[in-house]
Amino acid sequence: MGDAKKQVKDILSLANIKVNGKNPGDPIINNENFYSRVLSGGTLALGESFIDGWWDCKQLDIFSYKAMTASLNTKINKGKFIFAVAKAKLLNLQTKSHSKKVAEEHYDLGNEFYEKMLDKRLVYTC
Repeated sequence: MGDAKKQVKDILSLANIKVNGKNPGDPIINNENFYSRVLSGGTLALGESFIDGWWDCKQLDIFSYKAMTASLNTKINKGKFIFAVAKAKLLNLQTKSHSKKVAEEHYDLGNEFYEKMLDKRLVYTC
């Protein structure tokens, strides 16, 4: 089992949450990249990975309740957790050339795209 996978399973087990378990609050993992994503991005990555379909849960409210009431942040072995996060960030396989390609695909769409969703003056705010 990979380090990230074991770390996430260990952390969740502190809240009586079993990965791919049979209880309604147990998460079912659909993408093995879930583990390193959560370690590197924390609770934001947990939520985003759920939205992206990387994991599912029969009863998300039970999962959330268990995770919040267990106060996992006070029970985690800080040294191990920090090492795992640092490792996940350091082993990020993104490159500058790939990030440039992604930026071009998302930001260099041209006026035709924006004309379809903005007014005639192409006015918008962030």
